Amino acid sequence: MKVRPVKLSPSEPKALPRKIVTVKLALDPIDGTFDSDDLISNDLEQEISCCWHLFDILSIEIQDEKGENDGL
Repeated sequence: MKVRPVKLSPSEPKALPRKIVTVKLALDPIDGTFDSDDLISNDLEQEISCCWHLFDILSIEIQDEKGENDGL
């Protein structure tokens, strides 16, 4: 019995590596409008998700003006 070689379809092209986009924003809290880091983080996540559905939000870091991380 002869075995016929099977031609496999070409594999799908490899996906391009993801791009990581870093954006630094500054916020001056006015009259306690954004008095909570959780509120700021949630607002940013909601705005980005509503405007552009192709972004996966990996992390949101909030620092004070000295550059110290507040632990988010």
